[in-house]
Amino acid sequence: MARRGKGERVLGPYPIGRQWRVVLVGTGGERDSRFYPTKEKAEEIIRAVRREFARGGQKTVQEAFDAYEEYLLNDKQNKAVSVANTMYRLGAFFPDKCMLLGDLTPRNCDGYYGELRGRTTRVGEAYSVDSHRTILAAAKTFLRWCSSKPRRWVSRSPVEEIRGVGKRKHGKGQLRIDEARRWVGKATELAKRGESGAVAALVALLMGMRASEITTRVVRDLDDGGSLLWIP
Repeated sequence: MARRGKGERVLGPYPIGRQWRVVLVGTGGERDSRFYPTKEKAEEIIRAVRREFARGGQKTVQEAFDAYEEYLLNDKQNKAVSVANTMYRLGAFFPDKCMLLGDLTPRNCDGYYGELRGRTTRVGEAYSVDSHRTILAAAKTFLRWCSSKPRRWVSRSPVEEIRGVGKRKHGKGQLRIDEARRWVGKATELAKRGESGAVAALVALLMGMRASEITTRVVRDLDDGGSLLWIP
């Protein structure tokens, strides 16, 4: 198959009776429809065509993921756990890692976002508004990076105009003074019994530390005879 030129792309698969149609679009807009007996066979052909296109210089979603992950780790020097979270979000948004970046459209990306809102998380719960809007934001940042210099892997981000659905939560409920005193009393009681989780919970309440700041502490961070806690 010839190398991918400007405007070339593969579309589908589309159900046509008992068959599945794959459409190859040429540089001049000409279309070549091919039919396959199963959806699996049609998707296999699409992946093969996209791999062929990729050899012509186009990036697949997975190749862009790999480059973006390297950029976050090495150029921006983000923490590994932060990068892992970003890549998880991107993987949740883009289901077809073999798709060429150039084949992403506002329409199919809008479909990805709609499907995401109806999906469940790794623990079997529906995505909250904050979660699916954060995932959408990660997808926007990723595709802006793909479209920026010196890459220019896409001419324009196909997710830029997608608007997040639902209202984010602002702030969390706070304990009243008497409630906090009872809470601290019980947590202190459990801590004296050797419950490490109670100690962590006390640190979160009394010192305002984030969960990640608590769980990544090491012994040397407790300094000056136990009176000082370092958070690098």
